[in-house]
Amino acid sequence: MEDHPTRLKRLRMRSWHRGIKEMDLILGGFADNEMSKLSIEELNEHEIMMSENDHDPVSYTHLTLPTTPYV
Repeated sequence: MEDHPTRLKRLRMRSWHRGIKEMDLILGGFADNEMSKLSIEELNEHEIMMSENDHDPVSYTHLTLPTTPYV
């Protein structure tokens, strides 16, 4: 089982290395500034969102694709 600091570090790294620069900037900035404040449940939701196809979160932010139920 992964401890909390290791999980935050892993999610921060994934947030900054999505493969699309726009998502790196959005999610990486969020990871740096807000992720440490999230509850365990919110971190679980964030991790689910991180498993989305790289292009889907971009479409969500541009309102060209309906969000999934957990976003």
